[in-house]
Amino acid sequence: MLYCQKCPCFGDSKAVLEIVAIDCSMACSIVVKFLNQMVSRIKECVDGGNLSTVLNELGDRLYNTILTHTRSFSYNTTGAMLLLCDINEYKKCVNGWGVKETFKKFDALHALANLLVVVPDNLPEACSSQLLASVDKQLVNSFVQLRHDYKSAKLYQTNY
Repeated sequence: MLYCQKCPCFGDSKAVLEIVAIDCSMACSIVVKFLNQMVSRIKECVDGGNLSTVLNELGDRLYNTILTHTRSFSYNTTGAMLLLCDINEYKKCVNGWGVKETFKKFDALHALANLLVVVPDNLPEACSSQLLASVDKQLVNSFVQLRHDYKSAKLYQTNY
């Protein structure tokens, strides 16, 4: 993911328009395919409580990697929509693991990414969404700062 996906994927309208017709980015497709293969192998080799522990750890690491990677870009509306599509694919993948804690994290990640497409007037309401209730407010604010219109819409004047 870190090598396949570069900044233009989310910030450059021309690059994003080429990708809009698909369900997710190429990097996401590669990661999901790899994860499905890995989890299949893990389920063959591990069972019981160990399986839950391994899948929970894998989910935590995946979440942290995607969160860190996501925060390295700024997003226009089209790029943010592609990000939402990617996160939906990750959610589908993780949901099949049966690890509720991990799925909740990806629900929150989806809600954070949604802050990138919400019209500025609706940001306060979106930031107080139930899905973001357990998310650190600094993280919420850092996602708002990833918007391409952060300065032009004067979003910096409000602390979400």
